[in-house]
Amino acid sequence: MINQTLISLSIRMFILSLLFSFYSMLGHHRATKPLPVDTLSVNINTETKLKIQRKITQREQHTQGNAVTEQRTITIKVQNILSKKIMVRVEELLPDVHQPSIELELMQHSNATFDIEHNRLVWSLNLKPKQIINLAVKYKVVYQKGTPKIYL
Repeated sequence: MINQTLISLSIRMFILSLLFSFYSMLGHHRATKPLPVDTLSVNINTETKLKIQRKITQREQHTQGNAVTEQRTITIKVQNILSKKIMVRVEELLPDVHQPSIELELMQHSNATFDIEHNRLVWSLNLKPKQIINLAVKYKVVYQKGTPKIYL
């Protein structure tokens, strides 16, 4: 139920991404292209079983002068594989709009709440038994060349 302990996978994914980035810098210093960091966070009840698929279905990049424009489309499929109702909180991290060199235009968000303080889209889902929900996110981000990737 709601008052049971929630697991925050976002902290684990963040720590793993930091460790992976650190390892990549040490062990693979010759790499020319940074590996993508996952930006999906899911909070679930400890007794919950979910199937989640996240795909970047479109990523286009254009450069004009010193400005880089990227358009990204992400699909997230959330499936309750239990035979009981569950509540799930799904979060998708967006580029840091607090940085002066970053402009974000949110084009599609599947009725998510935009948490501007933490740069993320948030869905609170009540899934029926065996229910599947498809979420779509589409946005355009404009930033200056040299903007640290951590903000994007």
